[in-house]
Amino acid sequence: GFLEQDWAKLLSELENTPVLGIMSHFSCAGEDENFTVRQFKKFSELAGKFKKLNPKLAVHIDSSASLPKGFNALATHCRVGIALYGSKPYPG
Repeated sequence: GFLEQDWAKLLSELENTPVLGIMSHFSCAGEDENFTVRQFKKFSELAGKFKKLNPKLAVHIDSSASLPKGFNALATHCRVGIALYGSKPYPG
């Protein structure tokens, strides 16, 4: 991972490197929605900066727990995990 204060240096160092994709994961999408929203906003901000280097950038952050919450507008890929089998990763 990269801390926000390191983003400018990271992007500068990768400016002439063909970055094909970025990924992360929601650490607690089925448990703490407020944290997940903050995590999504930060990841979206960084993904936007990377998309300036490559508009066709592959973006992955979604999981089974986050899909029903609608965070998938940014992503090009998703790891569905347990949802693939029709189960929910949280009660309800």
